[in-house]
Amino acid sequence: MPNKLNREYNQLRLNKVWCSDITYIRTATGWSYLATVFDLGTKEVVGHAMSQTADTDLVIKALDHAIGKHIPKTKQLMFHSDQGCQYTSKKLRKFLKERKITQSMSWRGNCWDNVVQERFFRNLKFEYLDDLVLLNHHAAELAVERYIRYYNNIRLNSAIGYKTPLQKRKELQKTG
Repeated sequence: MPNKLNREYNQLRLNKVWCSDITYIRTATGWSYLATVFDLGTKEVVGHAMSQTADTDLVIKALDHAIGKHIPKTKQLMFHSDQGCQYTSKKLRKFLKERKITQSMSWRGNCWDNVVQERFFRNLKFEYLDDLVLLNHHAAELAVERYIRYYNNIRLNSAIGYKTPLQKRKELQKTG
């Protein structure tokens, strides 16, 4: 799958490019996995899902969440990710094709090709999760929900002019 994004992270339109990745979160009872969908125009987490397994269904659930919340009106939506097995699966490729979403993937082994998503995970862990003891998967879900609300609605982002992702979304909605 080609890298169609080519590190063009500063998008000027809403719902033009979404990127995604999966990270792991340690709990007292084992691992939880978080898949997020991130709008490069607003630097907002537009969808996410958590599971105790890091499989293709987790990615599809996060993407479904994003589509359900934001219903991209553009027919030019690009979905960018790394080349993990969840993103190269026939099931996800079929899901994207049915919705006419263009797939783009990072070059193999190059974390810089999805740096915006990686940075979000670093912020989540460093700013919030590293100070918590999560007892179980449910506690991880609650903590992630809280941080995403904070990240999207309160936390200022230098990449979008020290605005919140919500402020940037409203700005882009006005400009069309």
